[in-house]
Amino acid sequence: MKKAGKKSTLIASGVMLVVCALLCLIPDAYTNPSSLIPREQVRIESVDNTQLYPLGIVYSGSQNCEVTVLTGEYAGETVYAHNYQNSALDKDKLFEAGDTAYAMVQMGANGLTVTLIDHYRAGIEGWIFAALALALIAVGGAVGHNPISILIPCHRVVGSDGSLTGYAGGVAKKQFLLELEGVDMTGLYVPTRGTAL
Repeated sequence: MKKAGKKSTLIASGVMLVVCALLCLIPDAYTNPSSLIPREQVRIESVDNTQLYPLGIVYSGSQNCEVTVLTGEYAGETVYAHNYQNSALDKDKLFEAGDTAYAMVQMGANGLTVTLIDHYRAGIEGWIFAALALALIAVGGAVGHNPISILIPCHRVVGSDGSLTGYAGGVAKKQFLLELEGVDMTGLYVPTRGTAL
């Protein structure tokens, strides 16, 4: 029975990897039109915060900055840029003179248009996502293979139908620990079939 469980886990993992790979291959026609505007590095020369309005710990409005474009077709040009704030703590960033940022840079009818963005965090957010995913996998593995079951109480995990299942120390030890803690056992039962026996 354990081999079948491992095989289904491997199949599910393979399917998820294929789905993630396919999501990375979505054609540009399905992306936001602004994602086609070139992103370039800029250096913040000065900031003007007079158009920002505090809303608690976040801001609304626009931070106007004088920037020098560092990369791309317009490298070396100094222009005014806008850093739009949407009152979103997880997305908004206020810049200071001397900061390096990323910006959408394009030539418009009124000259060079630069809009500051904060996409350089995308790499960091990817690493955080990967670390959280690995932590969840580790916790899931620990629930099933816990050598110090008294210190980390995995015996408290019960099946949705009330079955005493999924404990590496065995069902008898799980039942003993739950009774020792004074858990009401009336709705719980020992399964007659399954991998936890």
